[in-house]
Amino acid sequence: MKTSKISGKNAATVTLSNLAEPYVMQKQEEAGIEAKIKQREKQIERLKKKLDKLPNWTEALIKPIAEELIKHFPDRRYEILGPFGLSSEIAIHFYRIGVNEPNLFDGDNCISITFRPGDLDKGELRLVDHKTNTGEFREGTLGALNGMNHPTIPLSPDTTIEELLKWVGR
Repeated sequence: MKTSKISGKNAATVTLSNLAEPYVMQKQEEAGIEAKIKQREKQIERLKKKLDKLPNWTEALIKPIAEELIKHFPDRRYEILGPFGLSSEIAIHFYRIGVNEPNLFDGDNCISITFRPGDLDKGELRLVDHKTNTGEFREGTLGALNGMNHPTIPLSPDTTIEELLKWVGR
């Protein structure tokens, strides 16, 4: 009887186990890769949860400013409002303590300062000058409705709380 050679081996010595071995090894490699994928997916999920817990820019940039400014107004409490509109304006209102809701905006019961974000990756903020109206956007346009007729003043990283105090209530 003649035997044929498969891959240089005698056909009598080639078994299905020999032929299946590369496939079995491939399946083991696939299982290892899938395990690594599941591990990475769990890691990504943990990192996403961690990322979600990080403070947003209003908490990280505006709140510390409010906390410093309120020290100069012992008869007031503050509230951070916003971001609002296309320009993401954020106001810090300083309300006189003891004033009831209907009278919050009477006289100087509420004084405030408003910011717009600059390049937030660099922590940049801009001060909104509500005393100036450029008239650039006609009444009723999106620009006017979003307060864009009020120019902004870039704030330097060296801007002090004392300098910001000059803008509160203006």
